[in-house]
Amino acid sequence: MSVSQPLLEVKELTKTFTVKSSVGLRSVKSAVQAVSSVSFSIAKGETLGLVGESGSGKTTVGRCLLRLIEPTSGSVRFEGQEIVGLDRSRLRELRRQMQIVFQDPQASLDPRLTVGSAIAELTSASPSCSSSSASPPTMPAGSLTSSPEVSARESASPGRSP
Repeated sequence: MSVSQPLLEVKELTKTFTVKSSVGLRSVKSAVQAVSSVSFSIAKGETLGLVGESGSGKTTVGRCLLRLIEPTSGSVRFEGQEIVGLDRSRLRELRRQMQIVFQDPQASLDPRLTVGSAIAELTSASPSCSSSSASPPTMPAGSLTSSPEVSARESASPGRSP
């Protein structure tokens, strides 16, 4: 792996589920887009925390990265190797190097701190973070998606200016 190559690179990851429902005597199929065009890269030694509202697609992104469920479209490269489309045996070998860590927010967050303060506390304790980077940038939950529903919810939230 070259120095400039990301450890993990995700481009335009999308997952759509087909849902069957009954309307009267007819069965109707509809599509639910769980993840829409998510892109990010992580360099060796970096950590990514995926934060969002319940149902925003965090777990779906992780499951697609490990191919526990198949993404509808997009690219996932681990150490330069495309993993979408890998056969089972090569995927099994690769999964030994990858892991999702699910966090229990009740056990991991101090209710006396804001989320920003908690993240700043963690980054200031990390030797790889300088004091100038100890204050993390803020981003509204759901900003990984371009969903009109999320944008409408965010602009309608109390205490937020559009």
